[in-house]
Amino acid sequence: DLYRWKAWYDDFHSSRLALLEVLPDRVAPPFPSWAEVTESLSEIFRMAKLRVVNSDETAVDEPLQFQESYTADGIRPPTDIYSIIIGGNRLSRGLTIEGLCTSYYTRGAAILLEDTTVQRERWFGYRGNHLEFCRLFTHRSLALPLRRFSEHDEDLRRQLAWNIEHGRKPVDATYRFLTIRDSLPTAKGGRGLGPLEIDLAGSRPFVDRVQMGASTLEELASRANQRHTVELAELVHADGVVRLNEGHESLGVMCVDQPAEVVLAALEGMKYTFHNPDPSRGVGSSVREYYRRPWADAPITSVGMPPRSDPLLIAAYLRFWRNAYQECQIDARNNVFRATDTVSAWVPCPVPSFNLAVRFGSLVPEPESPFRHKLLDRAVDVSGRVGSRWGGHGYGSSGDEWFDMEPPNGDVDAPRPPGTPGLLLLHVISRAARGRDRAGEPYGFDRPCFGIVIPAGGPCIRFVLAEEP
Repeated sequence: DLYRWKAWYDDFHSSRLALLEVLPDRVAPPFPSWAEVTESLSEIFRMAKLRVVNSDETAVDEPLQFQESYTADGIRPPTDIYSIIIGGNRLSRGLTIEGLCTSYYTRGAAILLEDTTVQRERWFGYRGNHLEFCRLFTHRSLALPLRRFSEHDEDLRRQLAWNIEHGRKPVDATYRFLTIRDSLPTAKGGRGLGPLEIDLAGSRPFVDRVQMGASTLEELASRANQRHTVELAELVHADGVVRLNEGHESLGVMCVDQPAEVVLAALEGMKYTFHNPDPSRGVGSSVREYYRRPWADAPITSVGMPPRSDPLLIAAYLRFWRNAYQECQIDARNNVFRATDTVSAWVPCPVPSFNLAVRFGSLVPEPESPFRHKLLDRAVDVSGRVGSRWGGHGYGSSGDEWFDMEPPNGDVDAPRPPGTPGLLLLHVISRAARGRDRAGEPYGFDRPCFGIVIPAGGPCIRFVLAEEP
């Protein structure tokens, strides 16, 4: 089937032209004509041999020979210039196969170690003067991870450049090692934390810690949060409609289809003395371009909230999602973002709009309170930890997570589908609140917090974090 050989010849020629366009000064030998190729095929077929270098009993122990040798009869050509080489562990990362052009790679594992795999990938390229002839064949189940590992290497190089630019010494730097569900950066754990995920799409995070404390700075933050959420509540009261339960009692007030910017402003407007992280460190380093700068009036702290309770990380993720979608709209080739399986390409979906709501409670505001709706009676401990989330309803019942709409298909456990609005629900715990068991701590300010429902459809980041504990 000479036409199939001609198709490969044309493909190699296309690769050569592409390389010359990218590297116009590249030095490479002349490209043979099709006539020269057809004249050489019979010799190549005659000289080709099969070499087995694995641990099989039929394997030949004779070493591979890629160099010319000099004998009494003259120059002896390389023994393995036309060889098909089959190997396992013995054909591993410590072996260089000179002149290698075509690879068929099938080796997989339940958990791929990326450092070892990337070292093996060096077989497949970096061949200098014959790069246009290099081809790699594998299964799709391996091709996708191999592509991701190459992206992980590029991501590390960008992080290294950022740390150098900002004067970060290696011992003082934070590195994110991207990974997929079926891989780890290395077999050796070393210092670090993970695997971790920033995959907030389809989740229902709740900010379950509020500002407390009697120091000047703590009271400053409490007052700022109170003032910030009063403005938000007034916005909802002005444009919203009252939501009623089945007994026609007021559950709260809601305005629908608000842009994501309103939610970003609401989340990023909160101030905490216990949670004022440097975006270049910790979990936030994965989205540091989108993470709010630290509050200037308070000292930098380590992360004081888990990722799914961190309003600043949630806002950063939404910004990351919006930017990812914009990049994909500009050029589909910019889509290097991951689907929820962390391997497949993300299906671009715009960041959702949100329904914005205020949840009513059972306590009339204290005379000093700036709020004009009934506030919640929730137990809050001395550290600011809120005793219940989402109004005490679990995911198995239609609670505040569905304050704004009926669950699609009646399934209260399913995430909101892509394209549906999310929910930002403001809970304001009264300064006098003690909770049902009367164990909570009263405070000098009303204590706002948020419940957020994010529809599915956003990109996923999965990584191992390397930094000093």
